[in-house]
Amino acid sequence: MEETNWIVITGPPCSGKSKVLERLSFLGYKVYPEVSRILIDNHTSNNINIEEYLKNKKDFEQDILSLKLQLEKRTNKNDIYFFDRGMIDSFAFIKFYNVELDDFDNYLNYRYKKVFFLEPVPYEKDKNRFENYEQSKQLANELQSAYKKYKYSLVNVPLMPIDKRVELIIKNI
Repeated sequence: MEETNWIVITGPPCSGKSKVLERLSFLGYKVYPEVSRILIDNHTSNNINIEEYLKNKKDFEQDILSLKLQLEKRTNKNDIYFFDRGMIDSFAFIKFYNVELDDFDNYLNYRYKKVFFLEPVPYEKDKNRFENYEQSKQLANELQSAYKKYKYSLVNVPLMPIDKRVELIIKNI
């Protein structure tokens, strides 16, 4: 795996990742949004039924992996970029949804500089969030296990105001 200066912001659904990344972007940092949200928004804008699309979790996860791979290949590994979820998040979701994918390690071409794990905020459902509160807690465990499996040390970001979370992240880059 090639070393990078990329930073992953991860955590279970409803942990404030998107809000933290919006703030980082506002401060001038290079930020990539969550790939699954991009896919869902694209399908919605093309009048594709999301529930039908998401029935086949394997295809959905493969689409996410393919798009993440494209994104990583075109990103300068020497620049600091913040990613809303990394490639390893996909491993956790694949495991959570019991999707069989034999070649996952083939997608791991780059190593992230840092991974920040955001503790969840009070749970709210939105159009791109399909897991319930209990599933969100299970996914938190899967995410932590997945990153540990690939020898990452997670920097824990507790629940606090967005500006304090961002301050903690910037201080620990």
